[in-house]
Amino acid sequence: MKHEPFLLEAEPHSPDHSRVRPAPAAGDGLLLSAVELFVSIEKHDRKEISVFQELSENLLSTTPDRDRRRIACLLARHPDTPDNILARLAGDRDPLTAYPVLRHAPAIPEDILIMQAERGPDSLRRAIADRASLSESLVRTLAAQGGPDIIRMLMEREDVSLEGQLLAAVENRGEIMAELGGDLAARGALSADRLMSNFLHLTRELKAEAIACAELASLVEMASQGPGRAPRPVFKAHLLDMLQKSAMTGSASQFATDLAFTLGLPEATAARMLTEDGGETLAIAFKALGFNGARTASLLIRLIGETHTLDEIRRLVQIASTISDGAARLMVRRWVASETLGLPAGTSAPVYQDAEQKKPVQTMAPVRETVPEETGTVADFKKRA
Repeated sequence: MKHEPFLLEAEPHSPDHSRVRPAPAAGDGLLLSAVELFVSIEKHDRKEISVFQELSENLLSTTPDRDRRRIACLLARHPDTPDNILARLAGDRDPLTAYPVLRHAPAIPEDILIMQAERGPDSLRRAIADRASLSESLVRTLAAQGGPDIIRMLMEREDVSLEGQLLAAVENRGEIMAELGGDLAARGALSADRLMSNFLHLTRELKAEAIACAELASLVEMASQGPGRAPRPVFKAHLLDMLQKSAMTGSASQFATDLAFTLGLPEATAARMLTEDGGETLAIAFKALGFNGARTASLLIRLIGETHTLDEIRRLVQIASTISDGAARLMVRRWVASETLGLPAGTSAPVYQDAEQKKPVQTMAPVRETVPEETGTVADFKKRA
């Protein structure tokens, strides 16, 4: 079927030239008008597409946002839109311009999709997550950068593997685990090792499940080691005294630094234990360190008493008194492997020196069994170490 070209080509010196191709002024809507004419025709020949592509390439960068948004909506689904124009619109810094192209255009270069998934906002990530197919690298980027709604969209896709693609990206994101941990657990995606490794980010119900997993794993570990003498306390009494003094007399930030050094955790993780958690991680850490019930209670009151009720403190003391030494220490080892080393769940990474071990493990804090009985602070101990 014949049709009039979408853009008349007048000779430069013809009487119609000034009427057909006026010199464009900034913001005069020339490109939008050309696009509206282009999409009004279902099929174009190569020459028309080439002329339209050249015009778009020259004017797109100077076209105002309002026009570019309309242009993107018009061109996103038109079959004759040049690929490079779609790519430029998909990579636009204006989210409202990029959205319809990311959502509907069938072929967008992978690097642009990843760039926009990293840049956001979630409205753009939602458009990308709803595309017909997603590469593994794109899924990982969306999972690492997107909010809970984006993760839910990915979880519902049949072509996305929870275990293989999603969990590695979201398991250390506290805000995601707090909101979606229950759903992930219900789908069987959170193994016992993952529950223990991500304890700091779990809901109260999932934390109880993680503690049960730690108790079972500790029993299995003890059975595999066979009968023998129970290990001596890992931390000397004077080191615990110094840590308690730090809690009672110093600032919360200083105590977080000292606790991080003692356990071998990052300082940021220790700080989150004091400010962003329900207190369960602190209670378990104090049990792993060897504090008794009375000292644990006084430490919890001093450190988080202003933000937790007395009933909550009692609950935390109960957790510390009921969890076994082995389970508490195993939990902390999992935290170190996950938070410090970035190892996958289930990787063995001891944080303490075993009672019979002669050489320190490289991934833990300095050897504590051989420290002489001296007084001072944890900071002094770090200087000596």
